[in-house]
Parts: sequence; structure tokens; C-alpha cells
Amino acid sequence: MSKFPIVLAITAAILSLGYFVFVSDAAAYGGNAPETCANCHVMDSQYENWYHGAHENFAKCTDCHLPHDNFAVYYAEKGRQGAKDTLPL
Repeated sequence: MSKFPIVLAITAAILSLGYFVFVSDAAAYGGNAPETCANCHVMDSQYENWYHGAHENFAKCTDCHLPHDNFAVYYAEKGRQGAKDTLPL
């Protein structure tokens, strides 16, 4: 039996995932830029207040709105908050 269809399917999956990551700028959503948070979370007035206020020079959304216990807790809560606020339930 030929391994070609399996290799082709795996290659197509990897290329599709890579294209999705590139087009969606997925890596940015793992960061802490307020501009990225405002892409999904409906909070235009809060973002504008932050941007034009004193906080813009000193704090980002994640400084106050996510725990800083450790790496795992931080990203687990980041994922939970992102799913809660952006996915229709």
C-alpha cells in the first residue's frame, strides 16, 4: 500500500494551518498588545479611553485583567477569557 495519500494529506494539513496562522496573524493573539485585544472584544469606548489616557504610557490590558502567577495560569486564563468573550454560546 502506498504512503503517498497519507503524506499528501499531512502536507496539505500543515500548509493549510501555516496559511491560516500567516493570514490571521495568530501569533499576535498570544501577546499583550491592547490593539489586538480590541480586535475581538467589543470595547471601543474602553480602548479609546485607555489610548487617550495616562494608562497608555504605563499599562496594558493584560497587566490588570490577567493573573501573573505563572506562564500556564496566564495563558489558560487568556484562552478562557478570549473564548468567553468572542465565541457565541
